[in-house]
Amino acid sequence: IDMESLADFAAWCDELVPYDAYDPVKGKDVRMEEPRYRLNLVIDTEMSAADALATICKSTRATAYWHGDKLRFKYDDVVDGHRQLFGMGNIVHDSYTETYVGLTEIPNQVEARFLDEDNNYKQQTVAVFDSSRINEPVNSKTINLYGVTKYTQVKRELVYALKKLRSIRRFVSFEVGIEGVVAEVGDVILFSHDTPQYGYSGRVSKVEGGRIYFDRPVDAVFGAWHSAVFSVNGSIVEHKFVARSETVEYVDIEGHTVTEGCAYSAGLLKKEAIPLRIMSVKNTSKFTVKLECEEYN
Repeated sequence: IDMESLADFAAWCDELVPYDAYDPVKGKDVRMEEPRYRLNLVIDTEMSAADALATICKSTRATAYWHGDKLRFKYDDVVDGHRQLFGMGNIVHDSYTETYVGLTEIPNQVEARFLDEDNNYKQQTVAVFDSSRINEPVNSKTINLYGVTKYTQVKRELVYALKKLRSIRRFVSFEVGIEGVVAEVGDVILFSHDTPQYGYSGRVSKVEGGRIYFDRPVDAVFGAWHSAVFSVNGSIVEHKFVARSETVEYVDIEGHTVTEGCAYSAGLLKKEAIPLRIMSVKNTSKFTVKLECEEYN
């Protein structure tokens, strides 16, 4: 087990989060705090250790995955920055697929059954409904919160699940060379592709001092702000500039670390690529892996 990621995950679970509870003395709701996650469970059925971990992780917005010979843990939290860029210069040809889920296909209610520790562990059902879709027929999804016995924690997870269903509707997968993957499950990456026109991407063709050349002309809007991002040794270098023509063939950056062959993407500011969160990394051959991602916002 990767103890550093486990300790980080445990600390996140122990963080105090707010909730409102009725105070009969004051006659109103008061703000309280409790640890983000507590599981109260007994594993009384035969299952593999991997299945037991996966079941527990589903109740805590986390994923357990293998990285080399270590089992790592990654939880679903806000991520600052992007780990890597993938685009036309480093993804396998014809491996890109994208699925978009329409609003009417998304559940407008999420519910869960749990054993309520405050009511002698009797089974209760809690549901959260999307108030913005009140006039639609109920389309409910049931989630399993294994080991969760506290109402406030159940309610918090249902609200999160409903928000995620509503906001994450684009799913992308693609293959890349295994040697070129630095990002891991849970990391947020930048993705560019010609088909849906998520920016213009490729590989740096030449570097002359502070001047970095693209391997093809990039369409631009004269006088508008643009951005070029480069993937350099597991980090992202970004450069903002105003286009002085309708095509851009290079950018000038002082003191950069970009080298020939680095992946890049360029385009209008905030449209040079889209952010995605990696949900799984699967081997497809000795030399390639498939990344399955969801949009990140």
